[in-house]
Amino acid sequence: MMISPGAYREIHKDDSLEELQKEREELIDFMTRYENHELSEEAYMIHPSPSVMYSCYKEYFRELMKLIEDKLPEGIGSLRIHDRDFMSKETYEKFQKRAKDMGLS
Repeated sequence: MMISPGAYREIHKDDSLEELQKEREELIDFMTRYENHELSEEAYMIHPSPSVMYSCYKEYFRELMKLIEDKLPEGIGSLRIHDRDFMSKETYEKFQKRAKDMGLS
């Protein structure tokens, strides 16, 4: 069962920046594997289906990015979430693609 984006935000609102970053990377990893058709056949035998999970994860990603921005030191703001120093090169590239696909950049 999937939860609402608001419930997801509520669950993660007290997470540290590092915990939010780890969660972000997990969401990006699943969404990238789904988009590239890299999920195992077993993944399609579970409920909710990967397509439902993907839709929910996109909403969770938006909420998560808001939480990350709220946790960043003042003065860094939304520019910092696009900074290569904030994440690995691979994660940065995935993030840039994800943000572009979602109309966030």
